[in-house]
Amino acid sequence: MRIAVTGSTGFIGRVLCAQLLEAGHDVIGVARSRHTVDLLDRGLVEEPALAQALFADDDASTQAGRALAGVDVVFHLAGDPSFGDGAHYEQVNLRPTERLAALTAQHAPQLRAFVLASSLGAQDKSPDEPLARALDEESHPAPTTDYGRSKLAAERALLATGLPVRVARLGMVVGADMRPGSHVAALCALRARVPDRVLAQLRGVLPIVHVDDACRALELLATAPGADQRPYLIVADNVSVRQVIRVLAGDDAVGPEPDGRSTPLAAVRTHLPFRLRSMLLPELRVNATRIRSLGWEPKVAWTDAIGEVDARVRARASFDVEPAGWTVVTGAGSGLGRAVAARIAPHRSRLLLVDRDAAGLAATAEHLSDAATLVADVADPATPHAIAEAVGARGSHVAELFLCAGLGRKGSVGRVDAERELSSIDVNLRARIATVTELLRELTQRHFGRIVLVSSSSAFQPLPEFASYGAASAGLLAFGQALASELEDSGVHVLTVVPGGMDTKFQATAGVRRLEGERLLPPEVVADRIVDALDRQQAVVVVGARAKGMDALARVLPRSVQRRLWKRLVRDLR
Repeated sequence: MRIAVTGSTGFIGRVLCAQLLEAGHDVIGVARSRHTVDLLDRGLVEEPALAQALFADDDASTQAGRALAGVDVVFHLAGDPSFGDGAHYEQVNLRPTERLAALTAQHAPQLRAFVLASSLGAQDKSPDEPLARALDEESHPAPTTDYGRSKLAAERALLATGLPVRVARLGMVVGADMRPGSHVAALCALRARVPDRVLAQLRGVLPIVHVDDACRALELLATAPGADQRPYLIVADNVSVRQVIRVLAGDDAVGPEPDGRSTPLAAVRTHLPFRLRSMLLPELRVNATRIRSLGWEPKVAWTDAIGEVDARVRARASFDVEPAGWTVVTGAGSGLGRAVAARIAPHRSRLLLVDRDAAGLAATAEHLSDAATLVADVADPATPHAIAEAVGARGSHVAELFLCAGLGRKGSVGRVDAERELSSIDVNLRARIATVTELLRELTQRHFGRIVLVSSSSAFQPLPEFASYGAASAGLLAFGQALASELEDSGVHVLTVVPGGMDTKFQATAGVRRLEGERLLPPEVVADRIVDALDRQQAVVVVGARAKGMDALARVLPRSVQRRLWKRLVRDLR
């Protein structure tokens, strides 16, 4: 079949596309961001123009809608999945649904099914319903948030079109790649700040379903002969918060199950926000029977699903926990790159070392068991893709980037050729931005990753004779800080490292005088500080007394004074 999936780069959308491609279907991915390499390599066709049209302020483009020609099934997952209030929910959840329905009716008259991924938020439980009564397909919808109201409005708008609509009200969908701030992931992370015995007092119930099982249910709704237009609740298990904590902490670590007696909070539940009620009280117990009548049964045990999420949360919190993907270190043939590789190798079994110096790279890898190598120049525009291909050929993805490769050369701008000056920009700034840009979607779509950018203390002030090197360092520091802000809640940690002078071959290759008795930072010390900063979730780490002093001077001295000061220091000392 020919199938279109909106929201195909999202948590659920990626898994659904992978399952559909595995089953041999032709899949059209409708998303505004790029898809991961593995999906593209398996034949997924991207239609970003259609995605843009769905979320445009004006009417959807008919030309963009032609991508739907010949489509047998539409899975509509795109929208804002966050639970809350705000006028924007109507614009991102209802309006795109209306536009997609209109385009589908126009361009896909042979459509077999239009499957809408809705939410339990479209149903909720009204405050006057009995606490003990479970939600089911016959319960009257009573959304308590703007999010839920927008999802219910989208359901009703679709049902009014006459299309073969199937509505899936998804429970709490869980899996390793889920957003860090979502329900179960947030609960797992909360354990770092709140004792298990305290969390175990919460009486909330989590209606969960693993993402693989949720996608199997969506597929079934598109093909099952008995499926109809009434909503289907997609929930595998009703799991109490107490049960989750017991599984994560150990069977008897948080005491016995609650005795089932009523809690005083039940008397004031009508005055509590729904999000709080659902954690404190068993508001969301769900009976999902209709989807099971079609033959669906979950395959992933809830304990395994919770464990999968917790493993990802722990990997974000501690560098010692190995991530699922590969760790890439550039500049690994010498200096800081070699020190970083040696420092992290005991914690990483999937390590790819990159350098243009084949001999240096081999020397590094000789002391690190099982490390893979890639001889490549980071300044080559093809290198980022080569890194992705090298990891993809091993059936995996990039999880961490340590971008250490760099170079600098002393010389006045007017006395050297432009190519040499630009090479500093290429290696120290452009190449790093290109590598991050190429591989970032793998990290953000999995909601996990680390990006380490190694700048230099020359980022803090103008350095005559090192104008391009300083400019690249300053640009990288600004880029890293901005990227850290952009990705703050994504699960991807960005760290920019600003070390002072290090005891590496940089001094010789850059043409810098080494002063008698000068104490340079051992690269091993910088590597240790990088790992420490990652565990501390820092966005910037300045390493070494010299770098910290240069940072302080840059903050207090007038620019005119800085310029004269560094001109003299470079002339006398470098």
